Amino acid sequence: MKSETKKEIIVTVVCSILVATVSVASALIARQEKSVYEVKPVPTFDLIKAADYFPLKKGNSWSYAGTAVNATAGGSEVQKEVELTMRVVDVVERRGVTFFIMEGHPADAAWALEEGDRSKRSVEIKPSKYGYLLISNKLFKIAEDKMSVVSAALQGDGFVGLDMLSEEDIEMEMPLFKGLRFGEIKQLGRADLSYFWYVNDVTVFHDAEGDKIVRVPLYTVAQNTRPDYTEYTFRPYLGITTYTYSHHGTKAHVELSLGEFSLH
Repeated sequence: MKSETKKEIIVTVVCSILVATVSVASALIARQEKSVYEVKPVPTFDLIKAADYFPLKKGNSWSYAGTAVNATAGGSEVQKEVELTMRVVDVVERRGVTFFIMEGHPADAAWALEEGDRSKRSVEIKPSKYGYLLISNKLFKIAEDKMSVVSAALQGDGFVGLDMLSEEDIEMEMPLFKGLRFGEIKQLGRADLSYFWYVNDVTVFHDAEGDKIVRVPLYTVAQNTRPDYTEYTFRPYLGITTYTYSHHGTKAHVELSLGEFSLH
């Protein structure tokens, strides 16, 4: 009997321990937060939208006007009303890569004024020649002296020659969003936000589209370096709407706004 009594006691104790353990575990489980997954709509963006995001179609043009100030060789300054036109001259497409032949860019006004412009009422800026190369969502700006290399590369079988491009040549990545950074990889981590392009701000306003009112984002894109500061605002599916440039040394300052435009 004593042996059976001991067994009963042991079984009772074990059962009590198991019940207590299960109760504690249940209490802990009850206190744990349940994982909740919230389904959110994800906006889509594809190659077709990238090509229209900055509408670089043949014949499209944007006219800008504003003021420019330049220091002259004599040490004085020339300040004038200026105007310039940016246009797409031609478009070459090859296996998913698009090369836009361009004339005129807001940056042309940065160092354009000379002493001889002092007597003029306003100055029409001579347009530069350059290219835009769209690869996926990346828009590379191609200097005039490299355009022939890019053209030749597009005619070949393996795009030989495009290895001359670097992240520094990227003028825009699409779509834009606040906080986006693009440019030379080794600079992107800088805490002072210098030596790469970054989307500094986004302003949302409302505009009429037919009989509807739509929300339109306007992105402020900036690049700060030791010698200068560049900033432009960009409206998707329209283009660059304002442009500002300031040099920290020799006087050069430009402020331009989009006036007329023609989009096909």
